[in-house]
Amino acid sequence: MGISSDQLERLLAAVGAPPPRLAEPAVEPRPRRHARPPAADSVRADLRAGIQEEEVDSGEVGGVGSEAPQPNAPLAADPYRAILMQNQILLTQLISKTASPRDPMAALMTEEAGSSSALAATGARGCVARESYTDLVQSHPEVFLKEFRKLLAREMEVSPADLQPAMLRGYFERRVPLGNMKTLTYQAFLVAELWRLAEQGDWPQLHAQLAAGAVFLEQAAMDEGRLEVGWLFTGLLEPPFNITNQNSKRKGAQSFAHLAHPRWLAANLAYLKDLDFFDNRAAPKTARPGGKFGAGGKDKNDGDDDGGGAPAKSNRPKKN
Repeated sequence: MGISSDQLERLLAAVGAPPPRLAEPAVEPRPRRHARPPAADSVRADLRAGIQEEEVDSGEVGGVGSEAPQPNAPLAADPYRAILMQNQILLTQLISKTASPRDPMAALMTEEAGSSSALAATGARGCVARESYTDLVQSHPEVFLKEFRKLLAREMEVSPADLQPAMLRGYFERRVPLGNMKTLTYQAFLVAELWRLAEQGDWPQLHAQLAAGAVFLEQAAMDEGRLEVGWLFTGLLEPPFNITNQNSKRKGAQSFAHLAHPRWLAANLAYLKDLDFFDNRAAPKTARPGGKFGAGGKDKNDGDDDGGGAPAKSNRPKKN
């Protein structure tokens, strides 16, 4: 049988206040030792959002009459599914943050020679390097163009941001030792014009200039290599031969193209070295002229197997 509230108040008043030592001590909140950083909270929020989106797409959550998922709701009813989803989202975020256009030749040309059995084999490294260079030009043109612009800007003594579309023409005009090579001079200035149109994004004019270049090449072939008439079809001005003829010798000690990255040079030279290696293996072995062995593979001082040839001199004294 219970007591009323009035009876409870009278009993408490009769008992009085509790002793000081039995008073309830003030409990201070404990600091959290392993608080999640903001990055972990954001990843967990992205994880919940990804799972909820997948469930909505699959029809498990949502629809008419369903309640919206709570922010603090469990990630998934199945713990294994939650772990798999968490790993998938984390990997996706990691790849999206680290993926960027990269030179595919950089890792190949900087790794140790014995790091891979395929590359360590004689005659294989240059072929793989050549394949990487081809893949760079064809599959990663943005990386190739970025390196080319940096090299051209360095030669023209400007920053890549200040590189002008017409600077390749100036580079051919003043820096490249074209000399008296008229064919190369015509081709160089045609390429410089195509580069200018591409840098400006004038695609119709670039297309037309390529067509005019095809007419130029055909006419030059019909004229047995004479270029003057064919050049008229390009619609371009005559190259400044009075300036290019003065640049007949290369400047400096560098013997390869200044617009070529050292990795590009190393890859193609390694490929040529491998070709020489294979050619030497495929070539038949011939005796060196004037060597120890003759055409028959025998020592010149040896006699024939059947006893023929000059007999060897004996050091024994003659009998009387």
